[in-house]
Amino acid sequence: MMLNVEDEVKKFHNDCKLLAKSIIKKEGSLNMTVLALHQKDSNSFTTVVIPAIGFLYDPEDKSLFLNAVKHAITLIKPVAIAFVSEAWMIKRDVNDGIDIDKRVSEYDDKQEIVMVQIETYKDTSLTIYEMIRNGKSIKLKLNEEQTQVGKDKVGG
Repeated sequence: MMLNVEDEVKKFHNDCKLLAKSIIKKEGSLNMTVLALHQKDSNSFTTVVIPAIGFLYDPEDKSLFLNAVKHAITLIKPVAIAFVSEAWMIKRDVNDGIDIDKRVSEYDDKQEIVMVQIETYKDTSLTIYEMIRNGKSIKLKLNEEQTQVGKDKVGG
């Protein structure tokens, strides 16, 4: 059976989105979760959740987290790696400006989102879901305007 890597990456992308939706709906929040798509010797693919690495993420000092991710990559040798996280986002006109010394969570016009970022050897994609809370019910709505594909459009 011939497996197509691009098809497997698309399935991995969808699995990451489903996992993010499942966790956020069940738990009400989503800590940074790191997943990898690994191609086994048999040429089959498996998704690996890299445990506890997300807890190392610190927006003030990302070095420990990044070093742990780099180490995991050398061990797993993934075809793709995904970062799935809850975050805050501000949507406003570029001319309105923001104070970069102020945390996004401190703004009144912040918006709660879920991000799914996938990195492969040739592409990057960032999918943004707006989180809509209604009591205990949580819905995720795709934000097509902020969703981006391609290494030239996504930094990370």
